[in-house]
Amino acid sequence: MAADYLIASLPPLALDGPAPLTMERFLAACREQLGEKTTAGIEAALACAPSGHPVAERWRDLETQLRNASAAERARLAGQDPAKWRHPAAGCALYWTNRVTAAFQEKDPAKRERLLDQVRWDAAGELTPATSPLSTAAAFTYAIRLAISIRRTALGTDAGKATGKIVAVNGNMITVAFDGAVAQNEVGYAVLGEKRLMAEIVRVRGTRCDMQVFESTTELMVDDRVEFTGNLLAAELGPGILTQVYDGLQNPLPELAREVEKEDAQKSFFLQRGMYLPGLPREKKWDWHPTAQPGARLTAGEELGWVTEGIFHHKIMVPFSFAGAWTVKDLASAGDYTVTDDIATLQGPDGKEAKVQMMQRWPVKVPIKCYTERLAPEQPLVTSVRTIDTFFPVAVGGTYCIPGPFGAGKTVLQQTTARYAKVDIVVSAACGERAGEVVEMLKEFPELDDPRTGKKLMDRTVIICNTSSMPVASREASVYTAVTLAEYYRQMGLNVLVLADSTSRWAQAMRELSGRLEEIPGEEAFPAYLESRIAAFYERAGRVTLKDGSVGSVTIGGTVSPAGGNFDEPVTQATLKVVGGFHGLSRARSDARRYPAIDPLESWSHYPSVIDHAASKRRAPFSARATRWDR
Repeated sequence: MAADYLIASLPPLALDGPAPLTMERFLAACREQLGEKTTAGIEAALACAPSGHPVAERWRDLETQLRNASAAERARLAGQDPAKWRHPAAGCALYWTNRVTAAFQEKDPAKRERLLDQVRWDAAGELTPATSPLSTAAAFTYAIRLAISIRRTALGTDAGKATGKIVAVNGNMITVAFDGAVAQNEVGYAVLGEKRLMAEIVRVRGTRCDMQVFESTTELMVDDRVEFTGNLLAAELGPGILTQVYDGLQNPLPELAREVEKEDAQKSFFLQRGMYLPGLPREKKWDWHPTAQPGARLTAGEELGWVTEGIFHHKIMVPFSFAGAWTVKDLASAGDYTVTDDIATLQGPDGKEAKVQMMQRWPVKVPIKCYTERLAPEQPLVTSVRTIDTFFPVAVGGTYCIPGPFGAGKTVLQQTTARYAKVDIVVSAACGERAGEVVEMLKEFPELDDPRTGKKLMDRTVIICNTSSMPVASREASVYTAVTLAEYYRQMGLNVLVLADSTSRWAQAMRELSGRLEEIPGEEAFPAYLESRIAAFYERAGRVTLKDGSVGSVTIGGTVSPAGGNFDEPVTQATLKVVGGFHGLSRARSDARRYPAIDPLESWSHYPSVIDHAASKRRAPFSARATRWDR
């Protein structure tokens, strides 16, 4: 059980990634969990020294074979006899010898050394039985791979900075042959003259990967260069998000239009390819107020201080990517700083120090989980729409969907909810919706008075504007960017409402991409993983207890646009399996001008309504009533 616990708790390793911990920390954990004898065996395996431990002896023999094969190839290149460098080995695995020989066919020394490290990396994996991935042998595999990762980090290799060339273009998808290491969902740029078009890896097969490009691929050709960043698709998190109008990649659209206008006033009405701007304003200064104390030990998501953003105290937190407890070494004094200024210095568990700014980046497809407890969504969310609050309620931290035919009032109902719902922040994602409806929102929200605060409604709103006229690939990015921004504000103890309109367009984008990848189609040609993708999105909703004891929530409401109002189509059915509320709109009621056109016979909700919540405070406990009826 000690080995199971140790292996399961270790951070993942990557050949070209930075080492997540030091060897000293790992060996200390081994001594605590596995004992001195096993730890001594691990140290012997790392030194390729004799040991009585069977796993260490197995690795020593395998490592000797690899070294002999390398010595033979190096001697061949130098024109010398390799016999004097060979060491006796118990076995002779031709597979590993052949892989070493193949690695020496590479002319580039740096690439050759990486291939040899890959061979040792894979050979270390042979120590762990496939049937026992959490056994003690896995600790030996981890130690050897950690040593390789530490060595490569010390050499200063360009981790993740792979390059490639386009070998095929299919719509907005390109196939790239790459050199080096890449990862699923990694961001890269297709170089088109002076422009660099952002793309994301959606599938890796050997030395080729398929990437969806977030721009038009017109003029891209075979053999064009692709540069990989080593980073996942991420959002910038920090003060300055509220009131923004972003596209799906978090480019601020008003600033983007101004940049285009500077180059050519005639083109300012259209988005230009290859133009990307920071998601947060770099020049604006924020009034920093430190709250943490030097010497305090904090973990990811805990507060360092705050700045004023509109009507909110915007918390500046320990970056979500920081693992373990970090000691506050230094804090900037109160004053005005930009999001890129250093405001704190933290010391990690391994003794290394890191500078912290107000801004941090987080992968949009990875949920933020810096909380202590996930609570059940039981508290009603007051939307101020009587039909919903009374009969088909939504819970704080819950999920709901609004399917309905075209023109039945889905967008209008969502915009009404955004105006009057009793939440702190609204994040609206126009995912492939018609541009006319988005323009209406952009014109109205900055002019409307917020009934809760008396200020403008836009002051507590973020709009992710990704209309149907924009690239299809950006629709997927828009929903993930929206929910990531919502989770960030949830970490401050705020209640956030995410409105996605429409998830059907997102599903259609997935269907188009799946077709280009030539995957086996599911019902109505949607991909077989449609249900899991939709479920993963809605599961990011929730009401949580944060590390400081406060409670924050993300409530997600998405519209579905089934063709002809058919609720039996795949997107609607996949959504109904995971949401807690169903507000089905009726064509007959919308034609009769009965708004909101929620069908009372089709719709349902699993959450308690405002009436139930108020009545439960006055009526007798259920157990007493049950006893009375039993009598």
